[in-house]
Amino acid sequence: QPVALITQRTASGFSFRKPFGRLAHALKVNLADEARGYEVREIIVYADGYNADGSGGLIEASRFESITYDGITSEAQARWRAERDLRFPRWRSRQIDFNVDVEHLAYTLGDRALLETDILGRWGGRGRVAEVLRDGGGLVSGLVLDEHWNFDGATGPMLLGVTVRLADGDLVTREVTIDVGDRHRVDFATVFDDDDLIVPGALVATGPLIRTARDVLIWDLAPGPELTARITAIDYAEDGIYGATAFSSAFAPLAFR
Repeated sequence: QPVALITQRTASGFSFRKPFGRLAHALKVNLADEARGYEVREIIVYADGYNADGSGGLIEASRFESITYDGITSEAQARWRAERDLRFPRWRSRQIDFNVDVEHLAYTLGDRALLETDILGRWGGRGRVAEVLRDGGGLVSGLVLDEHWNFDGATGPMLLGVTVRLADGDLVTREVTIDVGDRHRVDFATVFDDDDLIVPGALVATGPLIRTARDVLIWDLAPGPELTARITAIDYAEDGIYGATAFSSAFAPLAFR
């Protein structure tokens, strides 16, 4: 689960880069196979959508690269690693850079986080909770934000949502409805008990419910001047990296929102 919410209220200097290199269709892996007395042999691992001869509706591979994985001595491990490496540049090639003050540095290398910025998002918004709205039973019914939401143009069947950082550090995402007459207020589609963990000043990100913020991994962290750090994040894309199809089918329409 994500351990942090990063927005333009806690970070600055956003930029992103994405290489567009020629991707290999397959990897030729040099394997010292333990099952064969460490005999060195070559196995070929194809990228998704490619095979040796173009049969079965796939594309015939024509671009190969050779690689050796030190310490990997079984074919199953080698194939898993090669498949992961072939998927990595397709799903995690975008690198997002930004600066944070050390007081907001609540994560480390390899942590999963949610990142919202209008550099990459069309309907993204951010702010802090100015007031928590509750019904007669004390359940949370809505929020008043210190910045207006940015759902302009989000029409049709798109569901809207907010992600809130709770007082204990956890994150909660809920569906909301809006009134164009009050651009600072959001009302939750369903009231809920927050155990008094949503408090004024809590960090908020707004956007489509399917993804109020971009799911990222903290990839690099370097010290900067005056108690700051320069962070590099990459797309999380777990399903795309490990072979499931859920990521591509669910998020493809929003890949460049």
